[in-house]
Amino acid sequence: MVCSPRSIDECRLSLKRFHYGFLSARMAEWVYLVTLNWMVLVLFKSASAVGVVNACRLIPVVLVSVPSGILADRYSCRKLLSLIYLLAALFTFGVGWALVTKASLTVLCVMVFLRELVAGMEPPARNLFLSELCPQELPRALASNASVLNLGRVVGPSAAGYLLVHWNLPGIFALASVGTALCALSTFCQPETECSSKRATTSDTGMREALSYVAAHPRLKLLIALMVAPMILAFPYLSMLPMFAKELIKCGPEGVGTLVSLTAVGSLVSSATIIGNSQRVLKGSFQIVTLLLFSASLLVGFLAPNFAVAAVAMFVAGGASQAYRTVSRILAQMGVPKKFQGRVVSLILMDRALIPVGTLLLGWWAEHFSLLSSGVLMAAGTAAATLALLVWKPALWAMSPVSDDASGLVVAGKVLTPGPA
Repeated sequence: MVCSPRSIDECRLSLKRFHYGFLSARMAEWVYLVTLNWMVLVLFKSASAVGVVNACRLIPVVLVSVPSGILADRYSCRKLLSLIYLLAALFTFGVGWALVTKASLTVLCVMVFLRELVAGMEPPARNLFLSELCPQELPRALASNASVLNLGRVVGPSAAGYLLVHWNLPGIFALASVGTALCALSTFCQPETECSSKRATTSDTGMREALSYVAAHPRLKLLIALMVAPMILAFPYLSMLPMFAKELIKCGPEGVGTLVSLTAVGSLVSSATIIGNSQRVLKGSFQIVTLLLFSASLLVGFLAPNFAVAAVAMFVAGGASQAYRTVSRILAQMGVPKKFQGRVVSLILMDRALIPVGTLLLGWWAEHFSLLSSGVLMAAGTAAATLALLVWKPALWAMSPVSDDASGLVVAGKVLTPGPA
């Protein structure tokens, strides 16, 4: 399948229009997430409860990531994304209802799980939609999308901290629902691309070809191996941050919101820098360095003697973690044929399913040992696993978009190159 080319100006205009609505959804998502974690901690007074709720929030990724990739390969990403955002807005009301009525932890977990069955389908569909909007500038599109995502993280958590102090709970969840619904409307108003309109009749929707492609490419296998330890040990830090802030740094909800926002500011600076330097950072060495910096900043943040030191550490943690994830996503998508790009991307994005595993592990550790020791485990474990993989697979340091063997770039006699195929 080959899509008719669009001018760069047309691509950038479409991307800008999509990002207006996407920013609204991301701010709403962070208002929802910070409010959810804080209220669970207040209502149930348990680190394990926070871990269980976040596991219910992230486990659906396992169930819906691959189906989302299949649907994105087969149907219009514009329509699929619009439906996902609309249903997520409706289910946000359900989670708000469970908290407002002080329902049991079981009821709350069910509502969160149902919401995330829908929301978990968004990343694969969105990543493929971006490749349709800007096929000529995929690294730039992904990096700029990460910048908008993190701009939402800058505003959303701070807004959540303010709203938790000055607004009532029903109003907060209503605002989060409206923000997500606005994204559904703006996405639906995007023009349908020719590539997307042809997808349903030209795409083979099975998973075997996608799995074979991943298995044949050393770059993709290294990316998957590298992501396991950080996603289990380090990336749950945002779910655990309210506990660390409340118990170790003695912050209230506004302080928690500020710390989360600072991770977002760091992420925003990082992703914005990558936009103009994507070709320079698409290397395995860059990922190794950013993961080690991420680990070190988490350790400093958890051991911080005061709020100021913790704030600087969270800024660095946000920047390093976003740099790693943005480059990882770009490396994962470059060179993947359009006909099954959604399925390959959905497989890579299943790394999110490892976060609830880590959240449960770290929550259990904090309950049975200490909160501080769980933070040390997060930082030291990630660094140790990263260095161990580098020793085992030195080729990881030189990994790049063109680092696969030539034989791995051929499927059924066709050379795979970045862009439509």
